[in-house]
Amino acid sequence: MADHLLPNSLMEVLGLAAILVFLLTSISAVLAALLVARDNLFYLGFQFIGLALALILSEAWLFDLAFAGILDDRATYRQAAWTTLVLAITYTIDMGLKIFVWEGVLARDGREAVPRLLVNVVRFLIYLLGLLIVLQFIYDQSITALATLSGAFAIVLGLSAQTTLGEMFAGIAIALSRPFRIGDWVKIGNMDEGRIIDMTWRLVRLELRDRTVVHLTNRQCAELPVKNFSFPNSAIRMAEDIFFPRGSDQDRVKAVVRRAIGEVPTVLADPPPNAVYMSARDGVDHYSMRFYIREYNLRRRIVEQVWRSVTKHLDREEMPIAQPRQAVDQFSRPVPAPTAEPEAT
Repeated sequence: MADHLLPNSLMEVLGLAAILVFLLTSISAVLAALLVARDNLFYLGFQFIGLALALILSEAWLFDLAFAGILDDRATYRQAAWTTLVLAITYTIDMGLKIFVWEGVLARDGREAVPRLLVNVVRFLIYLLGLLIVLQFIYDQSITALATLSGAFAIVLGLSAQTTLGEMFAGIAIALSRPFRIGDWVKIGNMDEGRIIDMTWRLVRLELRDRTVVHLTNRQCAELPVKNFSFPNSAIRMAEDIFFPRGSDQDRVKAVVRRAIGEVPTVLADPPPNAVYMSARDGVDHYSMRFYIREYNLRRRIVEQVWRSVTKHLDREEMPIAQPRQAVDQFSRPVPAPTAEPEAT
């Protein structure tokens, strides 16, 4: 009597095999997520999607075989299968955002940078959308009132937390564009240069050279120009002006300066240091000493070492350093006589 209920065609056999495969792999994915790695939770969603599709495609024979005594009719079976599919897709999207966005693209130094509040709000909206789809398109229930209430709640929440949300989204923009990282030496806007020591969903902490810490909001960092001295290339070019008497031998000046800079161990050999003739002005020849360094936090110390090496070589070669002439206007003006204080009465 029950033989006709068993799958007896190739498509039905393949459908039963698919159901068994997806059911077993779903159980395996659950066990792997609990015992091995939570990343398997994302792939578990695909197993549920495949299982739901197999249930939908096998409705013709599977309902009579396994669900006739449990569910009232085929319509109930169809609604349950499609609900499983929508919830599986919703779950997969949620896990994909968790693994590849919250803990992936937007993570900083292996930890979440997006506030937990924003993550939970996004998760709530994803599952709410899945619920609305199920009610509207599977169970033919009107969702106008629920959608209106959800929209009003979202508007009230957005207006009440406008500043906080602005900082959140500015932090997300910084995490995506990555203009700087923790440890980078940067100059933000007109502020003094400093090193990034911490980045949160709301603030960026910048330690200046005098060891003071400046707290900048993510919105400020997103709106102000950022000059990064450490990323993407850690080799930073330095330029120092130096002057010689008019008519000095340019080739000799360049050779001595290049050799002197090259002997400083903290200066990079590639690109090689150089001396560039800029102009003749104020009675002197103007040169620019250019060299590259890697440790920007030691910039002042390296510049000092460069000047020591250059002056030592110039003294050895008896090549004096000049200073531009400066015109000073002197003028005098009469000093007003002090006014007499009124006599006390």
